[in-house]
Amino acid sequence: MRKRYFIYILFMIAVVYGVYSVFQAYKPKNIDVVDTDVITYDFPSRYSLKQFEDHLTGSSQEIKVIFFDRTQINSQYFFNNTWPNLLSEHNDIMASSLLYVDVSDNQDAQIALSKLGYHSLPAMENLVYENGAIRVVSILQEYGSTALTADTILQWLTDNNLVVAPPEPDGGKK
Repeated sequence: MRKRYFIYILFMIAVVYGVYSVFQAYKPKNIDVVDTDVITYDFPSRYSLKQFEDHLTGSSQEIKVIFFDRTQINSQYFFNNTWPNLLSEHNDIMASSLLYVDVSDNQDAQIALSKLGYHSLPAMENLVYENGAIRVVSILQEYGSTALTADTILQWLTDNNLVVAPPEPDGGKK
């Protein structure tokens, strides 16, 4: 009888050890949770939508703006990858001449932004406030599945005089 109990106990220990081993083999791995509200780009200045509207109505010159939502993955990718890479490859971009407007804290951001002529973020826009109205000079935004690429961004920046033209090799003489 003792022998039988001993075999049962050994069998139970083997079953428990087997179940524990299988559990350990298939246990989920611990991963570091990445904060989804992180943009690592160091903005020269960052405006809220209200601050931007106040700035816009007080100016009569063209204002070049990048609108973004720090909680959206497209804006995070733009400022963590595309924009820094573009700035490092082209040191002639006048990034400090742009206003960076974060609309993530604004409840009515979509309504306000659609009045400015676009519906997806991030978006780059050249605006003028004249005669009590906002005039859109040019705009660059994502359309459906067409993302903002470095080439399209660089072209928009060039078209809006935000890229310093390199001096001509012959000193501009013909």
